[in-house]
Amino acid sequence: MTFDPTTSAPIDLDAIRYRLTEATPGPWGVGNGTHIVRGLEVTGRGSFTCIQSVAEIDDEDDRLDWGHADEVEVDPEADARFIAGARTLVPALCAEVDRHRAALDAEQTRTSRLEDALAATEQQAASMRIALDKADAEAEGR
Repeated sequence: MTFDPTTSAPIDLDAIRYRLTEATPGPWGVGNGTHIVRGLEVTGRGSFTCIQSVAEIDDEDDRLDWGHADEVEVDPEADARFIAGARTLVPALCAEVDRHRAALDAEQTRTSRLEDALAATEQQAASMRIALDKADAEAEGR
């Protein structure tokens, strides 16, 4: 699914969730700039440990070598689809969050204006009750 962040096309969340369930479990990290790994822990400058290698860029031919099954089965095609899809899906999700934040901001502004109008109306009603009570008292006194 391609996405143009300038449109209001809906995001296919089921497709995103499917890609998430098919890819190697996360969280993923990048170690030494060439390793995509699961369970990254940086142990020092230029060194790290991880639970599992997802992929590694081969220094000799700049080719991506996929990880091997350690604790979790690695599906290179699913991981590749996940990585490739992220380039389109992350901007789409960001645009969706931006739309929701803008709508929330607009509703908060509207709510604030309505609260101000309600307070003014309540104050006006209280003034009218006072004036009405005064008029009633004057009418009874005559």
